[in-house]
Amino acid sequence: PGIPQGGEGLFNQSLLDVNNDGQADEIKTACDDIPYITHRKSFVSVVQTGTNTYRVVYRIDVENTGGTTGNYDLIDAPGFDDDIIINSTSYTSNAPGVPGGTLLGFGPWSLASNQSLAANGSHNYFVTVNITLNLSSSSSGDRVYKKCGQTIPGRLSRGEGLYNQSKIDVNRDGNPDEFSEACGDIPYIFHNKTLQSITQTGPGLFQVVYNIVVRNTGGTSGNYGLVDQPLFDDDISILNANF
Repeated sequence: PGIPQGGEGLFNQSLLDVNNDGQADEIKTACDDIPYITHRKSFVSVVQTGTNTYRVVYRIDVENTGGTTGNYDLIDAPGFDDDIIINSTSYTSNAPGVPGGTLLGFGPWSLASNQSLAANGSHNYFVTVNITLNLSSSSSGDRVYKKCGQTIPGRLSRGEGLYNQSKIDVNRDGNPDEFSEACGDIPYIFHNKTLQSITQTGPGLFQVVYNIVVRNTGGTSGNYGLVDQPLFDDDISILNANF
């Protein structure tokens, strides 16, 4: 320990032969280290918070497996389905000097700038996005939900589901050196009701049939509860009901 050797870092040696006998008369060495910063992004969770509204959490892990401290810039760039609206965004981090907080607008968002990371160190970032999925006629998108991996099977693409991409720049030239992506899907459950038929079964007696269709046009399974509530004219008596 403490003595640089071949096979370590940027170890380099020079050999000087002053009598031309093929044997080194003097050997000098030099060695230094470089950082090696990488990152990966993962989809952590999605929790429904209201009617077609969700809280989505992503995680970004930045690691330096090199031999000395390095710096990096980190960007988060959402690329959701065009029917998804971003309501608010925030993030937290354990990186020194990065307190986290609210992220404004619709991205891309800068999470860290010229952030220092020691050798064998790691930083964790959690990005939370509150979103609404709108597939109704009022949507500004195409009203068709594209699930993760739909455009090119087996490959994630912008414009699908909850697609999100992170970018890291380790030499601060303004061009990302590494990209990492994650994607998740959400359901979109709605229903329609129609009066299917009215059949007279006797004097003042009728059988009325309603049809309720529940659909999920989102990208993954969802759950629902369904209640039917008659609000007839007060002169109508219900004798029995079934479904």
